[in-house]
Amino acid sequence: MKKILSIVILMGFVPMTIAQVVQVKSIERLDIPLSEETVEVVAIAPQGDYVLLSSPSHRGLVKFDLTTKRQTVLTDAEGAGYGTQITGDGKNVVFREKTINDERLTFTAVKQIDVATKQTSTLVAPTRDLQAVAVEGSTATTITGKRMNTRALRGTASAVRPIISSEDLHLYLTINGETTLFAPNGTDVNYIWASLSPDTRRVLYYVSGMGCFVCGIDGTGLIELGTLRAPQWLTNDVVVGMRDEDNGVYVTSSTLIAKTLAGVEQVLTGSDMIAMYPHVNADGDKIAFSTPQGDSYLIQLQK
Repeated sequence: MKKILSIVILMGFVPMTIAQVVQVKSIERLDIPLSEETVEVVAIAPQGDYVLLSSPSHRGLVKFDLTTKRQTVLTDAEGAGYGTQITGDGKNVVFREKTINDERLTFTAVKQIDVATKQTSTLVAPTRDLQAVAVEGSTATTITGKRMNTRALRGTASAVRPIISSEDLHLYLTINGETTLFAPNGTDVNYIWASLSPDTRRVLYYVSGMGCFVCGIDGTGLIELGTLRAPQWLTNDVVVGMRDEDNGVYVTSSTLIAKTLAGVEQVLTGSDMIAMYPHVNADGDKIAFSTPQGDSYLIQLQK
């Protein structure tokens, strides 16, 4: 009887170990010379041909070409590595630049840089009221003091998608220029890491102390995905995030997880590394991430 029970338990465990959400072709360590400015991957181009790196404090941006293996310094601006976005054609990067005045007040400007020429222009002058920055195609949209501004970086401006933004650990949803509080889990919790699904029908976010959630853009249909930090959309039905543990001082382990909205999950990285902060390209076939030691990796997926 004990033997039969053991077999049943083992059979019940097998689906969890072989569950496949995505097909991993390879995991490659990127040969990037380590420096203060190349410690952390902060973005990957939509076509997956380059990654952007920054320092632990988000100072500066360095482009690393995944084909030529060459790196180019784009900017040394403070805060440039936070919320960095790349246009759909990969030709422009939109970033923040933080400055502190004589009264120790922090201001944030929004700038864009042409990746090929390194020509930089200002989209939003230094302000203390920046609420959101969103890039769709070659159009950059900013919200400052509840005022929305749209600018085409190349060609003509495309239609503005809904924008999910965060301010003081609250979420706000902007549709057709109108911004409202977005609080599917209530107003007494802290929201972080929010993003819209590629088809803009759902919102992905993390609630501190509770876990990762997905819901409809109207706030209904709440789905709980558990501990999945720094989540990113891979497809409209699959998200990728990290499941990390710490000792109160530093991270002791972290693996990347791909999980469907139905709850099926797959571990993408092993216990031989501390994989953190995944970044998914728009084509959905590459995931870039970093380790606390400053190593950067690229996961190639079979589409």
